[in-house]
Amino acid sequence: MSYLLLQKLIVRVEEFETENKDTLKSDDIQLFANWLHLKLVKEDSAIEPVWEGKIEGRTADSILNSLLLHLSRYAKHYSKMAIQGSPFRTIDEVIFLLNLLHSGPMGKVQLVDLNVLDKTTGIQIINRLLQQNFIEEYINEQDRRAKIIRITQYGSKALTEVMAKVRKASQIVSGNISNMEKFELITLLQKLDLHHKSTFKMQEI
Repeated sequence: MSYLLLQKLIVRVEEFETENKDTLKSDDIQLFANWLHLKLVKEDSAIEPVWEGKIEGRTADSILNSLLLHLSRYAKHYSKMAIQGSPFRTIDEVIFLLNLLHSGPMGKVQLVDLNVLDKTTGIQIINRLLQQNFIEEYINEQDRRAKIIRITQYGSKALTEVMAKVRKASQIVSGNISNMEKFELITLLQKLDLHHKSTFKMQEI
């Protein structure tokens, strides 16, 4: 009996344990299987997914763009369901409050840019939050010509009341992918996000 396959598997197990000793259970066979699959896909450039229209010449860029658009629409749908019955009109209002809660007070333009929205739409969202007393604005002591906005206690309370459903919506959007696949997807999407943060306003088509 040849033990060549077993020897290769042992090497992979050692590599898996070394890479994940600080973050994952090294004896979790499902995590190992997911890790090994991703590792083999990366190592074998000949492995390509199959997508609709590929044979007819549809490019990877085209299907990727469509899939991202679809996922964006799914996410908006579930988010809309999550805020039904709450004082929030759009999920962007929730996200603005989350930004202020976790990142602290900031200028209006900074908050709008953080959420990749055009200035008009972003200011409309901020004005609605101000009218509902979910946020408040005050003079910037470093530049008295500018104003800073921050979340209020009332806004924090409203946010807390809706967060359970928002988290549930996020879980639904993540769907049936494993934790390892989530980590891989996060890495790729962060790379894309970083690229577009510095180019999308200047990009010409």
